[in-house]
Amino acid sequence: MNRKILFVVVATLLSAVISAGDCKAQRHVPGQSVMSVELQGWERFGGSFFWGKSGYRGHSIFGASFLTGLPEPYDVPATKDTVAFNHKVVSNDYYVSGGYLFRVCSNRSRSVNLLLGGTLDLGIRDYVDEKGMYGIPSVKFIYGVSPIAKFEYFPDDAFALNIHFRPRFQLYGHKVFEKWFYPQFGIGCTLYLF
Repeated sequence: MNRKILFVVVATLLSAVISAGDCKAQRHVPGQSVMSVELQGWERFGGSFFWGKSGYRGHSIFGASFLTGLPEPYDVPATKDTVAFNHKVVSNDYYVSGGYLFRVCSNRSRSVNLLLGGTLDLGIRDYVDEKGMYGIPSVKFIYGVSPIAKFEYFPDDAFALNIHFRPRFQLYGHKVFEKWFYPQFGIGCTLYLF
């Protein structure tokens, strides 16, 4: 089957599913509380819990996250008693975030929304040295920014499902790994409380 035809068929089916059913207008009422739980993955895996307040154009988000990853290479520098060597360690991130998501487009009933925004992130990274080798730092300060693109769908009046893309730009109080960019995809659910 031709890719263009397949794309048109899939887009038509998605449009039919999204527009089916009687969704009432989901509006971000100013002052309304928003709670969401998200799972994230790609290069780092974990989850987040966010709470915020709605405004006219979107909602604020404040929350906590935990991320872990696959073992990454770590270069232990040479000292007067040892030679330089390389092995792998696992790192865990614990941080708090705050930011804002703007509703940039939606359908007429607002049952489907595209939100764009971002957060400032602050936290710590701890390193798990599975081989018990000397020279691995225990905890380091991390900070960064995370732009967010979120697509949400309301199957119910106050409950939304979402998929999101969050490229994390993390910097370190002490540079350990060269890597500073962690793109992530995720899924989540949001509850809008009146």
